[in-house]
Order: sequence, then C-alpha cells, then structure tokens
Amino acid sequence: MHQPVPPVQYTPPGLDWLELQAINEVEGLSNVLQLVLLLTGLKFAAIGKFNEENWVAYIVNDEMHLGLEPGSTIPNEVAICTKVMQEHTPLIMPRISDDPAYRSHPNVIKFGLQAYISMPIFLINGEFFGTLCATAPYPADVLGNEKTLDSMKLFSRLAGQLLSLNPSHLQ
Repeated sequence: MHQPVPPVQYTPPGLDWLELQAINEVEGLSNVLQLVLLLTGLKFAAIGKFNEENWVAYIVNDEMHLGLEPGSTIPNEVAICTKVMQEHTPLIMPRISDDPAYRSHPNVIKFGLQAYISMPIFLINGEFFGTLCATAPYPADVLGNEKTLDSMKLFSRLAGQLLSLNPSHLQ
C-alpha cells in the first residue's frame, strides 16, 4: 500500500507567509476588477479606501488612462464616491448626464465620465473599508440591470473577504 503524497507547497525564496498573503490579496483583487470590467463593459475599476482627507486608490484597472494608480488620492470633498462612504449604500448612475446632482461634478467633467457605479466594501468584522467603483466615458445601461447590481454586490463582498485575509486591515 502506498502512502499518500503530501501536497507540494512552494514558497518563493525570501517571502514569508504575510508577504505571500499580500501578493495573493492583490492578485485576487485585481481579478475582481477584471471581472467588473468584463461584466459591465466599463473602462475603469478601482478599490479605494478613505482616510480623513482623501479617497486613496488601493488597486486600479485603468483602461481609460485616467492616470490613477495605487496610492493616487482624490480629496474627499470632490471624490464621487464620498456619498458611499457617508451612507454605506451603492451609488449607481448608468447615465450621469441624467443625474442633476452629479452631471456637473468636477471629476465627472475633468475625466469625461458618463457612467458610474460605486459599492461599499465591508471587512468580515463588519467594518467599512472603502469602495469598489467603476466608470466609463459612455453611458452604460447595463448598470440599471438587476443581475449586474447583484453581481456588483457579490464582487464587493468578495473584495471585503479578500481584504480581510490581511490582518493589517482588521485593526
């Protein structure tokens, strides 16, 4: 009778368990952003966190070439998703030009945005982390679709679970 073969575990030289977790977190979150873009047809997706003054980009997929990258900041007073931070509810605009509260927003004008969605992200301990947002320079009626909204909620929950793998987020 043969003994079962233990699973192969590979740890790249010089990396400890926490570093591997951080790499896996980033890869998992990058995959979430790719799925958001594939599902919605939008051209920019990001996960960001708020601090006292700014929304800070954490992971970015920027097919619009807006110039935002991890670490980029937008002051809270002009971040489109500030309402999500304040109310912890989604912000969905398939056609920003139809929304009187946002169609003249400084960043809508600056970046030429026509569609936008932002979902709150909560860690597994219930703490608000930040937002999963996506946008495009054209209207996206798919954002008004119930299945799209349900998928975005799932992506937001998945992002929260992946972020919770990193103990530094659970302080």
